[in-house]
Amino acid sequence: MSVAVVNGLGDATDWMGVCKAGVPISSTQCDGAGYSWDYLNCTHRAPTTGVTSATCSLPAPSGAGNYNAIFFFSNTYTVLASAPFTVSGGGGSGGGSAPSITVNGASGGTTVSAGANLSVAVANGPGNRADWISVCNSGAPATEQCDGAGYSWDYLNCTHTAPTTGVTSATCSLSPPMPANNYNAVFFSNDTYTPLASAPFTVSGGGGGGGGGGGGALTLVQAIVARQDFSSVSSSPQQCTNPFGPGSALAGQPIGVGNTVVGYIHGSNNTDSNVMLPNWIKDNVGNTYTMAAPKEWVPWHEYVTIFYLRNVQGSPTSFTTDFSNYPASGNTVLGPCDIGFAEYSNVSNVTLNGPNLVYGATASLQVSPTATARIWAYASPFATGSSAALAASLRNSGYSFILDDYAHNDMGAWQSNALVPSGTITLTWNAPDGAPGTCPGIGGGENGCPTMVAAVTLQ
Repeated sequence: MSVAVVNGLGDATDWMGVCKAGVPISSTQCDGAGYSWDYLNCTHRAPTTGVTSATCSLPAPSGAGNYNAIFFFSNTYTVLASAPFTVSGGGGSGGGSAPSITVNGASGGTTVSAGANLSVAVANGPGNRADWISVCNSGAPATEQCDGAGYSWDYLNCTHTAPTTGVTSATCSLSPPMPANNYNAVFFSNDTYTPLASAPFTVSGGGGGGGGGGGGALTLVQAIVARQDFSSVSSSPQQCTNPFGPGSALAGQPIGVGNTVVGYIHGSNNTDSNVMLPNWIKDNVGNTYTMAAPKEWVPWHEYVTIFYLRNVQGSPTSFTTDFSNYPASGNTVLGPCDIGFAEYSNVSNVTLNGPNLVYGATASLQVSPTATARIWAYASPFATGSSAALAASLRNSGYSFILDDYAHNDMGAWQSNALVPSGTITLTWNAPDGAPGTCPGIGGGENGCPTMVAAVTLQ
């Protein structure tokens, strides 16, 4: 679609996006639902200087229905203008047959043993090159319930790199979750969370994963990127609050009592011109989280820190980060905070490494678990170019991309698919603009735009 905007406010982070019609405007109805968007330079990287008009080409949603093209103000969901449109047609190929998915040959009700691979077959798809399949928790599909929760997924060429040409059918082998429970295998459209078909299945037995402790297996419960906008930034005191789960715009659930949370925080002042370092992070029921010393992510005057807490109490549904030592004036007016976190059960020990700022075309970090452990890893390799490229920037095999914050911050987090043995592990990421001379046009980037890296060992 050709989407044109005029008479804007000229902010460098004004943007346009496709959203569902007839629902409250939020991330989960627009870019967070996988619909197309751009800044007014027609890329996902904001221009250095704002413009008031632009014409960009945005892909239409693949599903038939009513939508809006919306002109938004300054990295928020404040609507400047909106134009409704309808997508007609849609659906699958093959003479009108509906898209379908099966697990081990069954469209529903099959039971698999924990640790046994699934044969997932799809047919009659629309033929988009980025159509894909994933294991998801039962319930409404969303990033935090599917690949974002660490479950296995593939494009229809059975890899994590989309094929050059779309296909309408495929059979791939996916790994089931380890905990015994009910799940869905879902056929999704074109790099979105728009389901084409779904097949429920049950994992029996379970437990497992190499030694875990008397309370059961160390397991990922959920993984959520809680992006923020200016609406939840307070000025007296200067704090930002990131809600998630029921009653918020994000999917997810309250953090379980006794579970462990590990995540990152990222932000700056309101104009991205002065670094402001957080004092503490707490949740809405009073838990205080351990926070690594914040690091400035140069050359952007932004900060990154890692936080965690074992044995969370009270089932929280939001985080608050404090900056009350800064006056709310001049270049210390707080901007939004972005948080990505993962929740795990049955964790007995947490060890933090980083965050470290690393220059060069690759960025590495060593971790040395003293016993069998799961590794949670964070990185911000600037200018990877897409969510898929960011996910693939970690060179180590055996890891899943569980926190995708490419669209706003070019950062994310991974976890090891299985428990790893004790010893030293070197995690390495591709960093396209990390070497000298590769980060032009950004003040202070002459030496390259470095990568922030960190890792947490969970035992």
